[in-house]
Amino acid sequence: MILVTDNKEPLLIKPPEASNTIRIHINVLDKLMRLAGELVLVRNQQIINIHQSGGINRGIIQKLDKVTTELQETIIQTRLQPIATLFGKFPKKLSEN
Repeated sequence: MILVTDNKEPLLIKPPEASNTIRIHINVLDKLMRLAGELVLVRNQQIINIHQSGGINRGIIQKLDKVTTELQETIIQTRLQPIATLFGKFPKKLSEN
C-alpha cells in the first residue's frame, strides 16, 4: 500500500502480517478437553458393546475410534504451550559463580 503525504513524497506502508495463532479463552479449552474425555469414554463403551455383540458394525466403531483419538490428541496439543512462551514473560537474570 502506498500513501502520499502532504509533501507529495510517497510513503510505503506495509499491511500487517497475518498471524498463525489465535487466542482462545482457557475455559473454552477446558470444556473441549472435558468433552473429548467424555467422548473417549463413550467410544470405549461402544468398543466393549461391539466385542460382546459379535462384531456387528465393526467398521463404524473403527472410524469412531480413529476420529475420537485424533480429536483428543489435537485438543491436547492446543493446551500445550512452548516453554519459551512461559519463560519469556520473566526478566532474564545473569548470575556470577
